[in-house]
Amino acid sequence: MTVDYQAKYADNVSERSKNRFINTFYSFDIPEGIVKHANPISLGGGTPNEGFFPVESIHLNLIDEPFQHLSYEKKSPLTNKTDINVKEQIHELTNAASTYRYTENPAEEVSIARGFQYGETDGFPQIKKFARDLIEETNKPAYNDWDVIVANGSGDSLHKVADLFVDKGSTVLVEDFTFTPFNTGVANLGGVNIPVKINFKNVDNDPDFDYGVDVAFLEDLLDNWGADEAHYKGLSKPKSFYCIPTGQNPTGVTQSQEKRKQVYAICEKHNIIIIEDDPYGYIVLPKYSKGGANPYASPDFSIEKYKKEFLRPSYLQIDTSGRVIRLETFSKLFAPGLRLGFIVANKYLIQRIFVHTALSTRQPSGVSQLVFNSIVKQWGGVNGWIKWASKIAKHYTERRDVLLTELYDTEAYKKGLFSIVEPDAGMFIILFVNFDKIITDPKKWDNAFTQMKYLSLKYGVDVVYGNKMASNLDKDFSLEKSNFLRITIAAANDNAQLVEAAKRLSDTFIEFFEKLEAGEFNAALDAE
Repeated sequence: MTVDYQAKYADNVSERSKNRFINTFYSFDIPEGIVKHANPISLGGGTPNEGFFPVESIHLNLIDEPFQHLSYEKKSPLTNKTDINVKEQIHELTNAASTYRYTENPAEEVSIARGFQYGETDGFPQIKKFARDLIEETNKPAYNDWDVIVANGSGDSLHKVADLFVDKGSTVLVEDFTFTPFNTGVANLGGVNIPVKINFKNVDNDPDFDYGVDVAFLEDLLDNWGADEAHYKGLSKPKSFYCIPTGQNPTGVTQSQEKRKQVYAICEKHNIIIIEDDPYGYIVLPKYSKGGANPYASPDFSIEKYKKEFLRPSYLQIDTSGRVIRLETFSKLFAPGLRLGFIVANKYLIQRIFVHTALSTRQPSGVSQLVFNSIVKQWGGVNGWIKWASKIAKHYTERRDVLLTELYDTEAYKKGLFSIVEPDAGMFIILFVNFDKIITDPKKWDNAFTQMKYLSLKYGVDVVYGNKMASNLDKDFSLEKSNFLRITIAAANDNAQLVEAAKRLSDTFIEFFEKLEAGEFNAALDAE
């Protein structure tokens, strides 16, 4: 007998719980009759390939370079992964991080007895020290009274930061295209997301393009808040601004230091907290040049050069009043499954998050902290971690260059069916679909994307569609620049798969435009 538990227990569940919802930008319904490719390639979610994971075995034998496992002589014929016969090769690795039940150096090492036990709410002291040292080395705040707290990855950080600033009816400034789970978190808390225009449609790849927040728009929005409907009359004035200024998701672009100073000054004037989410800041992608050398492989490359010339300064470096709350994660450089990151802010805000943690997750995972600490200690601390980050960036640069070269050489690009915005950090590239020359009404673009989705399934290439990452309160706010695809260089197995993905994308574009021009999508485009 089937029991209707919702009818039976709905009155027992809180209204807060019943009103929670999930809004994903990545999934969509697939109608019957759509035949999917037997071997699809993912260019959609930002899931790093396993080759980026630094842990080679459960004994914490470490690799020195991403994808080093591909050099092993024997592979499983079924999976092309390391099989049991190469165990002795793995055990010969000398770069091994070890941890034991007890340690004689508790100031630096986390023992099994400690790591497997209940721990400090704000993270083990060794991890907090590492986080503080990393910030001191790369993005030291412009004031002294700051602190860090360790969290269970960026998802945990984002939730706690949203909870920190959002009451029912609160407004939060967000970039008009962004990592939408944060927006969903704000909405679930009863808040309202207010879009701020960002500039990224640089389809000509002008080196002087003004990427990032539209400063004039932000200034006008806040100076005239509540004056009329265009300035959100009737809504409370924002207290915080969520942004991804480096390797922005989904656009892949980075705003200048001068732009950050302008935005900071506006937020200072209006007493707004800047929530700086920076999961991609260490994956700096130097300027693309077809056939050009990878700067990370240059003989004159060094970690000092990487820190001084490659890494982009955080808002923390210009934060004189403690209004920046910065989120860092180890997911993109280490492994997402670690679920470990940290938050930097003034001590008052850190204390509020500490209390939230004590009442919710209680502490970050002790095992994750133990594993991470063992590895960074083996690497030599902060500079070893930064060296690993540069190696990750080197591989992403190579992948970016391979995919861009192939995309520029496709038949679809040469026919002008799409345009490319070259990223300068992170793992995403956006392609603007040039159907605006045929479909003059942007309100029909959502339906056009639906038809393109079905074709992409047929050709076996997985992407994210720009309209799904818009953060607009008003659906038309960002409509005219929503006609892009977000693709990732993170998930592919190797460069050959990226080359194949470019071909499949080209085939998708060509068939889509052929059918569009033939009028085969007319009824679908006009559907309500």
